Amino acid sequence: MKDADSATVHQTPNIVFITWHDAGRWFGCYGNESVRTPHVDQLAAEGVRFSNMFSACALCSPSRAAIMTGTHGQENGLMFLTFSPQDNRIHRHISHVTQLVHEKGYHTALFGVQHEAAPQHVHEVMDYDEMFNAWPWPEADVSASAFDSWLDTRDEQPFFAQIGFFESHLGTQFYEQDRKSYRFPEPETEDLHIPPYLESNDVGMKTVGILQGYLQRGDEAIGKILESLKTRGLEDNTLVVMGVDHGVGLPRSKASMYDPGISVSWLMRLPGVIPRALVLPAMATHVDVLPTLYGLLGWEKPEQFLGQDFSGQIRDPANQEELNEMIFAQVEEGQRCVRTRDYKFIRNFYPNRMEYHPPVKAELHYDSHQHRTPGRRLSEINVHSAPVELYDLNDDPNEFSNLAGDPEYVAIQKQMDDALWQFLVEHDDFIIHGPARSKHQQAIQDELEQYLREHNGSESV
Repeated sequence: MKDADSATVHQTPNIVFITWHDAGRWFGCYGNESVRTPHVDQLAAEGVRFSNMFSACALCSPSRAAIMTGTHGQENGLMFLTFSPQDNRIHRHISHVTQLVHEKGYHTALFGVQHEAAPQHVHEVMDYDEMFNAWPWPEADVSASAFDSWLDTRDEQPFFAQIGFFESHLGTQFYEQDRKSYRFPEPETEDLHIPPYLESNDVGMKTVGILQGYLQRGDEAIGKILESLKTRGLEDNTLVVMGVDHGVGLPRSKASMYDPGISVSWLMRLPGVIPRALVLPAMATHVDVLPTLYGLLGWEKPEQFLGQDFSGQIRDPANQEELNEMIFAQVEEGQRCVRTRDYKFIRNFYPNRMEYHPPVKAELHYDSHQHRTPGRRLSEINVHSAPVELYDLNDDPNEFSNLAGDPEYVAIQKQMDDALWQFLVEHDDFIIHGPARSKHQQAIQDELEQYLREHNGSESV
């Protein structure tokens, strides 16, 4: 293996881009000692781990579009899910990474899950040369096996392989007739990670046991992929990227603006370029993935990229500059947030709303801090949220105590609220265009007008 100090790619590297559904940071290398993910941990030990990576959106399709285009949903057009009834799609003038790497001479292939294009839009949006088991979504070992066999068909042309896992998505796992018999951790005898916002009861532990079992299955597929590269002598000239779309499918995680919903994993390995066992603590977000990939490979970045390039910090770990002083995230039409190192500010545009909840077969029960309705599907959930939320992440990392309106935090709240309005205006988020159909929405429009008067001298968007 080459020394990282002599960071030179002698030929165009292959790219293996692995995406997980709903895994958050539930891996051993991120401090979750209960899950068994030795192969993901190995990948982290052989490359860089972004320890403060955040999702652009706490739902699947928009987060993946941000990863694969280097743009926010406001620019790429994918603000909702790609499947019916929404059928959202990436704008035609925005290029998916597969289209971009075609211009670099890459052969592209998709194995398993992608969620940034509906099946009827895949060829137009993603333009893969080959696709394997792309629909219905297969289990991870099926995709890993297909990738292993496919490698034997490759010539000297560099390849870009996108490999997607559905494993950690709770509640709608695969097709029952195709399911294999897998063993899951037993709550009575094995260590389970119960987040601080969930009660440690029998149903919750069973659900977490299923989640940890799925994560273990996905990890085994990661091991197979890494071994496939190694046995064919491709390890040293393949950039391996592993990312996650958003938090795990538990309440107060997926589909929420709290940290468990937007905290995600990001690992990259390229021997000779990326130092081993590097931990990068700077705050990063999904739109930074492609700019950093391009920076590592020495490619000129397309104008559409909106994120930061962390390749300089990867090559020089002594460089600890905070390229993102603040990150932005969203959930469909209802919620937007900004986050700094110290604070989180959330604006709920529809405080009385029917809220998405990942369907689970078992009902979960929460402690008194959890305000959401347990274990019901979308049509049965009615949630009331505070219009705005502010959390001190140092004193209150679980985001239990809403400080919005507290006189001690007026200046901080104003600063973060202004930053959120600035982002929404600059990126022309549809949420700012109304119309106001309730007193709450009218109050939001009034606050926006006040922001515009203070900063632009304007009274309308």
